[in-house]
Amino acid sequence: MDLARGVRTRFTFDPAVDNASPVWSPEGSRIVFSSNRKGRFNLYVKGASGSIKEELLYESEANKWPTDWSRDGRFIVFNSSDPKRKPKWDIWVLPLFGDRKPFSYLQTQFNEGAATFSPDGHWLAYQSDETGSFEVYLAPFPGGGGPPPGGPRAAKPLGETGSGPQGGKWQVSQGGGFQPEWKRDGSTLFYLAPTGKLMEVSVKEKGSAVEISLAHQLFQIALRPSGAFEGIYAVAPDGQRFLVNVLPQGSAAGPLTLLTNWTAGLE
Repeated sequence: MDLARGVRTRFTFDPAVDNASPVWSPEGSRIVFSSNRKGRFNLYVKGASGSIKEELLYESEANKWPTDWSRDGRFIVFNSSDPKRKPKWDIWVLPLFGDRKPFSYLQTQFNEGAATFSPDGHWLAYQSDETGSFEVYLAPFPGGGGPPPGGPRAAKPLGETGSGPQGGKWQVSQGGGFQPEWKRDGSTLFYLAPTGKLMEVSVKEKGSAVEISLAHQLFQIALRPSGAFEGIYAVAPDGQRFLVNVLPQGSAAGPLTLLTNWTAGLE
């Protein structure tokens, strides 16, 4: 939408498919998204103005949804799930240089996803249910506090399991958390608590480690039903404004009534 003129422009046009999970490129000229036009969700990229034809960016047997694009434009991180191997969500990264061969960032027996790059590209914030419920974690990308100049050469190749971030990880949330988002300067990390509270923590990098503050509640959100990795809110660059997908006033679900032996009322 052109906010100055109030003009909306359609971005995708195939009526027979689902197009989802749009992510802006750092300079704002392109959008990567997921589409199931070939029977499974693959990654496509298209110019934001619509002048550039859609390009199939990455195709595989697994379903894939992009979650972030690194600020230097070199990496796209995405959720991936392959029911043939393991019906769980994993975190993968697609380099946009060299042979563009994707690699596994975090692939375990648990569900992990919704990964976002820190503005300097040294860290990934993500959610995982390894404790039994989703919590937000912070880990180096791809390890040792930052990406090597030549790219992630030590990363495990596509298809190998049991991979994880090198250099350890830090749990950010307590009592549940999902959908982490960064403030543009990298000083603050936001996330949602299961109760719908939007939380914030300050993050300070100390060499190969980070110092994370106690979580502070910003405001309450009337959460609408959504998937575990579906985007619910977005943060303005300065961290002072939020765009939130909430339930309209008066549309909250009422109490659920279970009526047993209902056939007795027919006599």
